[in-house]
Amino acid sequence: MIPLQQVVEEASGIDANGKPEADRLPEIENASALMGDETAIIPPELIHGVRHQGCKLIVGSSSKARKTWLLMNLAMSVATGTRWLKWDTAQRRVCYINF
Repeated sequence: MIPLQQVVEEASGIDANGKPEADRLPEIENASALMGDETAIIPPELIHGVRHQGCKLIVGSSSKARKTWLLMNLAMSVATGTRWLKWDTAQRRVCYINF
């Protein structure tokens, strides 16, 4: 039977002295190298200056603050490619689901 302490050490990547095992940790990446990467692709903007295609958008407010109407208006603007509030939108197919 394997002792519990050994199972915990193997699963956590921490050795018996409480130090992380170097081979279990990912390599540290340099942020400036990531920013300078020419192969990185920025997705197209759906709402210019606000949201890229494929990203999440959260609208939060109190009850009865017309969040549903605001998002329905956004869906119509994107579906037709017209301005939403003060931002230009790119015309795309829309599936609006209100849970």
